[in-house]
Amino acid sequence: MTDTLVAVLAAAVVLALLGMQALPLIRARRMRGQPAPPLDSVLNQQQRGLARHLVYFWSPHCGMCRNMTPVIERLAHETPEVVAVDILHHLELAQAMNVMSTPTLVLIENGRIVDMQVGVRSEAQIRALLE
Repeated sequence: MTDTLVAVLAAAVVLALLGMQALPLIRARRMRGQPAPPLDSVLNQQQRGLARHLVYFWSPHCGMCRNMTPVIERLAHETPEVVAVDILHHLELAQAMNVMSTPTLVLIENGRIVDMQVGVRSEAQIRALLE
């Protein structure tokens, strides 16, 4: 009886952990095709005229973001489509986009969310989103 109880509890813990990992990915997939909330608070004048944006949600406390942020900054200097958003300063926007973890990339075209990716991406993967 005790071994069975331990096995059931262990399975429940594993399933809970897997569910916590999967939830941001599931929510990201559901956002595809949805209207994007206004980005006015994070766009500069040049970016406001663009039909497409790659929005990078990050946090200063995010360990994975420390590797990805320099890549995003480099790309932002190359193209105005790339926008970095610190969720500590723009929490309402992150919540409106259902961002549950950082780093998260959101590709928006003509006011609609085309793609949403959660987790670290390489420079090549990010560039592929911009093509």
